[in-house]
Amino acid sequence: VTAYSDSTSNYLVAFDADTGDPKWRHTIGPVYLGHYGSQSGPIATPLITADRVIALGPRGTLFALGLTTGEPIWRVDLVSEHGAIAPFWGFTSSPKRHNDRVIVQMGGTRGNAVAAFDLASGQQTWSALSDSVNYQSPILDRLDDSQHLLFLGDTVLAGLDPVTGKVLWS
Repeated sequence: VTAYSDSTSNYLVAFDADTGDPKWRHTIGPVYLGHYGSQSGPIATPLITADRVIALGPRGTLFALGLTTGEPIWRVDLVSEHGAIAPFWGFTSSPKRHNDRVIVQMGGTRGNAVAAFDLASGQQTWSALSDSVNYQSPILDRLDDSQHLLFLGDTVLAGLDPVTGKVLWS
């Protein structure tokens, strides 16, 4: 599964691992035009689970598709629905999974720089911090015998509880 652009639209596409034949293709939206020498199209790496693909389009559309069918399961607009601030180069954060949540760094000034969404429904379960983001993606790691979600924004480095979004340190 990967994302690409044909200079008209952005797509998420799945290929058969043995033959390389296309299995399905989903249109993310109109092509995101590169600027100042950057390439056009989507940038974030999709997240693959046992039965889904979760991806973030360059304009801030977070969505889940069926892994085998490519059929839409849910779709969230981070800008219009959650107040995310679009980065200059487009949304590039690759989604991270923690248990039944999908976590993305989306940037925002209202305690919404990083947020978790329910894997099954796409409903937001928590958000935290205020900062802008560009190419950063969340990282899960063990620190002090507990799981921490590491957030690196443009001005803030913080560790959060990945279940609740509580800031553990900054």
